[in-house]
Amino acid sequence: MDFRLSEDDQHLVDRARALATEFATRARAYDEAAAFPEADFARLREAGLLTLTVPRELGGHGFWQEDRFLPFYLVLETIAAGAASTAQLLQVHSHASGIVGFLGNPEQRSRILGEVVARGALIASCGSETDPKRMDSGRYESELRPVDGGFRLTGVKHFGSLAPAADYCLVYVLAPGTQGLAEGCTTAIIPKGTAGVSLTDTWDTMGMRATISWSLAFDDVFIPFDNVLGEPGDWVQHDPRTFTLAYVANHIGTAQGVFDFLRQYLRERAFLMQDNVTAYTLGEMDAALQAARTSMWYAAWLWEQGRYADAELASLRALHTSKQAAMMVTAKAFDVCGARGAFKSFPIERAFRDVRTFTLHFRESQVLRLLAEADLGGPFHSKQKYGPKIGRQSWKTLKTAAS
Repeated sequence: MDFRLSEDDQHLVDRARALATEFATRARAYDEAAAFPEADFARLREAGLLTLTVPRELGGHGFWQEDRFLPFYLVLETIAAGAASTAQLLQVHSHASGIVGFLGNPEQRSRILGEVVARGALIASCGSETDPKRMDSGRYESELRPVDGGFRLTGVKHFGSLAPAADYCLVYVLAPGTQGLAEGCTTAIIPKGTAGVSLTDTWDTMGMRATISWSLAFDDVFIPFDNVLGEPGDWVQHDPRTFTLAYVANHIGTAQGVFDFLRQYLRERAFLMQDNVTAYTLGEMDAALQAARTSMWYAAWLWEQGRYADAELASLRALHTSKQAAMMVTAKAFDVCGARGAFKSFPIERAFRDVRTFTLHFRESQVLRLLAEADLGGPFHSKQKYGPKIGRQSWKTLKTAAS
């Protein structure tokens, strides 16, 4: 296994590191205001980091595809060390761009990703229908309704990170007449300003506040055929990639930012290292971060080898490991710093809230159950959590079956 980066990719990571230092100076203000980090994204745009997952032939860096997974995660990790929310929003935009690049036809790729390259257009990715105000998780109800020239959509999406600032929303919906995500999960693009789309600020959370994860309502929204990506079910049946490892990168990066702060804090207060517990704790953090990071690198290598099922299993293991490491580092950082650690002028308090909030995104019991079932010989593919592998569908077949 060779984890060395090309000279160009290393320059991108170095550029991200310099930006993360700058982003850290603004993170508190964006967190307190629960506001979109506009200045951060202006700098990402200038640095050419909004085209990470745009295919190379369209003017992007070509990450999150073929043999170019690891540099993508290293950029996200590096930025998270300065501002976890900014890194998450870059992740959302990059994943959406990558999906357009993979599932879109040539016209869609040129039209939509051309705007990302030319002017830094942003794409949100909106799929969750879990209403935070309801006790039950509900069922997936956003189903396309066929009309002349395309479809109509009525439904609500929650946790719409980046949506208020985005030029496009990539939405996950069910193809007409399908019964679940495995056969029907379809992606469609909805441009900003489309009639019938409304946003509601429901994002009053403990952490990750600058992700502006508002709720979106779609009231009989028209989606032309030209804005539907690929065939019905393609996100599950045709595109093997997942979001899992990007969350790992964010957890590791946020924890690394705290660890770097602690190292400087202890250098300036050498007397604290006379306490064996403090020294032990710092060493424990160091070891945990290496374990989590190496797990991420190995999973990224598997993705680059095209071993998609193995790669997702490794990503799920890395997710568990990175969660544990990030929660340990951010919690024990208070013990190292003492009472000073609670002050908002230090990054620990915000990182602790961000990590505890962000690690809730994947329910740990579900992650570990997927691993356990695969360990015992159960069926597994990289999109197993959405349902079984049933083969690629087509709009033509779907229409024939419906008739």
